[in-house]
Amino acid sequence: MCLTDRFDPDDSGHRAIKQGLMHGIALKDIATTDEVDRALETAGFQVIEGRNRAVDGTGPAKPCYQPMDTRLGSLSRKAYIGMAGVAEVLRVLPMGTKEVVRLLDQTADAYVAGGRTWIFTPLYCFLARKPI
Repeated sequence: MCLTDRFDPDDSGHRAIKQGLMHGIALKDIATTDEVDRALETAGFQVIEGRNRAVDGTGPAKPCYQPMDTRLGSLSRKAYIGMAGVAEVLRVLPMGTKEVVRLLDQTADAYVAGGRTWIFTPLYCFLARKPI
């Protein structure tokens, strides 16, 4: 998971998406693709290729965030939050489940927003080798 070169740290909307992803995925930070390449080189690797497969034509035919886009689903993710609350009251699920589902829903919103704006990719792939 990386931020793309379209991420603007001065854009409050971009920062909010990044914060939502970091919180929901429990990350301290999210590196840019360039930062990943530099970290590999600092560790002694030679980066042969780095590619964001979400946008370069070699990735999936549909956007990677599409399955999480509530506009396309038959049952809204929000409905799952309500169902989790009912299941808690009925003691089918443990207390706190609704809050976990809510966190996952907020993370999905950030994931979709990051995908739509192309500032985030879960599909940054690289090929690197450690010289002998």
